[in-house]
Amino acid sequence: MGICERCECHSHASQCDKEYGACIGCQHNTEGDRCERCKPGFTGDARRGTPHDCLPVEQPARPSCQCYNHSPRGCDSYGRCIQCEHNTEGFHCEVCKKGYYGQAIRGTPFDCTACPCPGDRECFLDERGQVQCKNCPPGYSGGRCDECAPGYTRSQTGGGRECEPIGRHRPSEVDFVPAPEGQKFLQSPTTYRPTSYRGGMTRRGSIRIGGGGGGGGSGGRRPHGRRYRVQSRLQGGQRPPTRLRFILK
Repeated sequence: MGICERCECHSHASQCDKEYGACIGCQHNTEGDRCERCKPGFTGDARRGTPHDCLPVEQPARPSCQCYNHSPRGCDSYGRCIQCEHNTEGFHCEVCKKGYYGQAIRGTPFDCTACPCPGDRECFLDERGQVQCKNCPPGYSGGRCDECAPGYTRSQTGGGRECEPIGRHRPSEVDFVPAPEGQKFLQSPTTYRPTSYRGGMTRRGSIRIGGGGGGGGSGGRRPHGRRYRVQSRLQGGQRPPTRLRFILK
């Protein structure tokens, strides 16, 4: 006859295999031939022999998901919002995209509004809650870049919505016509004053501006045989015509 031995299951099972002695039906979150170790997901020392030897492993708290109602897909495992909508961006969809302004944390689909600025420009809300554009394009100024900057005026083309430099004329806007008999000047309208003389005019002659005499950058005669480019500026708040006419001799 063989010798009978007591099942050694560390008080986690009441039966064992009669031939091999392996414990049957380990409890208390244990496993093994002797119920000597904790199951995956549990930690402790199963050999102590109490019902509380193996306890659940504490899982790290999942980050909270706060997207202010701008992410229908919720958050990833790090709490970052997935695919922000309504023109928002950020870890929590908490700010408006570039080119939009508003308070994304209000949590409505209308939190961010397109900036009322020319082109793809950024804007912000000032301390009074008024929209202010950042970095207006050249020639524009004002809180919404809707005014012409100093030295610029409304263009006659495009419905007056664009700003162009005062006194700028393209070569196609300048006509050269034969001089009357005895005329010895290049003459321009009295409402204009050239501000620079370089390049463009290749014929010999002199220039008289508005019939005024004397030297200086705003009038008088200029020596002939030089090359000039005439840029005019307004006098008395008048607008320039669409074309300038100069008389050469």
